[in-house]
Formats: sequence, structure tokens, C-alpha cells
Amino acid sequence: MVSKIKSITISKLVYLKYMLGLKRRTRLSLEKAIYILKSYHSQEKPQFSQNNTIKPTVDLQIIVPIYNVKEYLDDCICSLLNQKTEFTYRIVAVNDGSTDGSELILEKYRNHSSITIIQQQNSGVSKARNTALQWISGKYVMFVDSDDFLPENAVQTLLETAYKFNAEIVEGGHKTFDHEGFGHTCCHSVRVTKCTGDELFGYPWGKVIRSDRLTNFCFPEGFLFEETVMRTLLYPSCSAIYTIPDIVYYYRNNNSGITRTSGDSPRCVDTFWIMKFCLEERVRRGQHLGLSDFEDYLFACYRNWGRTRNVPIDVQKSIFVVSCDLLNAQFNQFFKTYEGKYQRLLKAIEQRSFDAFLVTVRNWYNM
Repeated sequence: MVSKIKSITISKLVYLKYMLGLKRRTRLSLEKAIYILKSYHSQEKPQFSQNNTIKPTVDLQIIVPIYNVKEYLDDCICSLLNQKTEFTYRIVAVNDGSTDGSELILEKYRNHSSITIIQQQNSGVSKARNTALQWISGKYVMFVDSDDFLPENAVQTLLETAYKFNAEIVEGGHKTFDHEGFGHTCCHSVRVTKCTGDELFGYPWGKVIRSDRLTNFCFPEGFLFEETVMRTLLYPSCSAIYTIPDIVYYYRNNNSGITRTSGDSPRCVDTFWIMKFCLEERVRRGQHLGLSDFEDYLFACYRNWGRTRNVPIDVQKSIFVVSCDLLNAQFNQFFKTYEGKYQRLLKAIEQRSFDAFLVTVRNWYNM
């Protein structure tokens, strides 16, 4: 009873702070906000397309970008080679300038008939994936990170559904793991289900993609959070999307990964830049922006704050101001009629109140 009373009291105090915050409109101008952001960490709009040649000779091309994963690389490659499947596949391993001896492990597979090895100077995971996408030899494409691995039935399970429905994307479930064992499990429905892109995870891995959907596709190079293009640009271009209940991917929780350790670095602001550029690219391509997209971008404002909450407060405020302008420009038709779960967040954006926004995101579960 005491804890319930305490919870109710906290919620009321948070709501009061929120309402008071709404009365304080942020005075920072859009022009000044852009100047602050570019001064702190500037990014230019990346390329979102490249001309990929598609000449299928196998059912599946598995793309593995590799950088300094000597400890895990053998397990990853063995899990790919040991797939129990009737389908044909080829592994394209792109060594992105590793310096830890990963290239020596790759040499063991140099003459394997199912593996193509590409060496390139260190340019980032997007460039590694894009290099492999330039020549696609599979009817479908799959991305696997080099510190992860696949269960032995992953290829068979995914491609069975893909060919049965001529699907553009088929996605399965995944399990996380670390040195202590398996952790969280993320699964879809108990049956094969046709769905929209809104129901997919935002990662490149854990799915197969029909290669003709990747003819002009590429990942933005030089950005963190480059996987944003999956949900914002690739999924909306597909209509034949299916999910399956099976676990098809094991994802390693890596606390030393660059996106996990970028919170104190100016580069964490990439989360805002890539959101901005992807939204502008969607508009340029003439893709429909509906209510579900509006909710996605509202949530993105919360997520972006979570990734940048350690940067200077004037940078946080600048991200908020430019985000308000973006959402107002592209989703203004939903502002007055929206009745979804992000109403308080929207009100803070509509009122351009950074104070109310901070109260909302800092007390997300008390709102």
C-alpha cells in the first residue's frame, strides 16, 4: 500500500512538472539549433543507393562484415558452413582492415568452395556490407555479424517460407547470448504470418531479403546507427513480408561495441542525423507517411534523447528544436487528431517545450 501511494504521488508530481514545462516555450531558433549541432558534430547527407549487379547462381548470399573478431570468427563461419539445408548458398566475408589476426582465421577458408573472401581497408561496417552488395549472387541475401552465429536450421527455415510465398522479406526470432549463456528471446507469432514492415525488427540480421529489393540499396557510410535505413527505407518499399516463429539467429551482447560505447562521444549525435536524412529521403522518394510512421518518429525522439543524454544540454536542446521542425513539416496533419500512446510527448513537441520534453523522457515510465 505504501509503495502504491508513493508511486501515485510521484506520478502526480511528474505530471505537474510536465504541465508547468508546457508553459515554457523554447526560445532557441531553428537556425541557431542547426549551427550548434553542426559545430558539435556535423554530418552530410549520405548516399542511400548504389548500383548493385544481381546475377543469382545460388539461393542465398550470406554477407559477413568482419572487423577485429578473432575470438569469435571461427564459431560464426562454422555455423554458416554447417547449415542443414537443401538450398544452395554462398558466404561473402568482407575483412574490413582487421588488425587482430582475424585475417589469419579467414585464410583457413580461402579455398573453400562456398566462401568468397574480400579484403579492404578499414572503412566501417556499412562499407563492408556495401562492398558485398555490389555483386549479388543469391536469389536472397542474408546479413550475419561476425561475432554472432546461426542455428543449424536457419537457412532452411527462412528460405522455405521465402520460396513458398515469393516473399520479399522473411524474418525469424533471435536469442541474445554472452559468456554466461543465453539471455533474452525475441519471437514472432506462433505461425507464419504476412505482415507490414512495422512488425519487423530494425536489424539487418535475422532475416532473408529478396535480392531484387536491393538493386539500388546501400547502407549509409560513415554513420553510427546506420541500420536505421532498414525500417525507414527498405521495409516501406516491400509488400510481401512474412514472419516465422522459429529462432534463426543468435546475437552476441557485446558491451564493447561502438554503438554501446558512443554515449559520451559527439558521434552519438549520428542517431539524430540519420533519422533526419532518412526521413528526408523517404519524402524525396515519395513514400507514403502514415500514422504508424508518425508514431515511429515520435518514439525516435525519445530514443535519440536516450542515446545523446550525456552530450551538452545545448546540443540536446538543439536536437529537440530541429526534430520539432522535422515532425511538423512532415506529419502536421496528425498533430490535432492523434490519440495514441505518445500524446504527452507530442504535446511537448507541438508546444516546442524542451522542459516538458525532458520531463517526459526522463520519467518515461511514470507518464
